Amino acid sequence: YQSFCHYYFAFADLSPDRAGSARAARASAERALDADGESPVAHWAYGRALCLSHDVKGARRHCTEAVAICPSFPHAHYMLGFLDAIHGAPEAAFAHLDRSEALSPLDPFNASIQMCRAFAHLRLGGIDAAANFAARTVRHRNVYSQMLYPSAAILMAAGRDDEARAAA
Repeated sequence: YQSFCHYYFAFADLSPDRAGSARAARASAERALDADGESPVAHWAYGRALCLSHDVKGARRHCTEAVAICPSFPHAHYMLGFLDAIHGAPEAAFAHLDRSEALSPLDPFNASIQMCRAFAHLRLGGIDAAANFAARTVRHRNVYSQMLYPSAAILMAAGRDDEARAAA
């Protein structure tokens, strides 16, 4: 989980040295893989770390391996949904996001899952559906600024100006 902490600080822009936090996330995940190459958590952590350096193909490979090792690992499903929503086939994102939510319905990542749903709908041209999920994201108790800004933009694009201003 050391890699998770470094990843979070880099991704959420909470580190004064984002690049250093990204390198630390990757190094921690590499040590975990060296210690146990069959650990789904190690593959997931390494996939997330690769995502920070925009290695989408590598991130997908390791998160897919995490799911192959442990099909009931919600965070690996979430990460695959994230990758598909942002970088891959957005229609494929929904199955992973559904699975993640079903496996862990009270998960603190649920705000992120709703944001991924908004991105996938947006990429598919469904601005109203995207706005509905952006609004759900904004209302979540664990929302942070990296989710509020795109939510505000999506809500504004959908003509939901008051909600957009509140999110911003």
